[in-house]
Amino acid sequence: MKSAKQRAIKLIDTLADDVTLEDIMEELLFLEIIQERIATADEDEVVSHEEAKRRLSRWLTSSGR
Repeated sequence: MKSAKQRAIKLIDTLADDVTLEDIMEELLFLEIIQERIATADEDEVVSHEEAKRRLSRWLTSSGR
């Protein structure tokens, strides 16, 4: 796996030359969030869509909605 520095450099190299520092930071944050979500899914720490709907329904019922 590439280091964080290597991933950042690769991302920055793909961006337009007139990109702002804010744009770079947003892209890096987005990339990090995606990496974390993939790792979570790979570790089976997710619930199915059906389970999520069941939990949401139960929560909405218990909160008086």
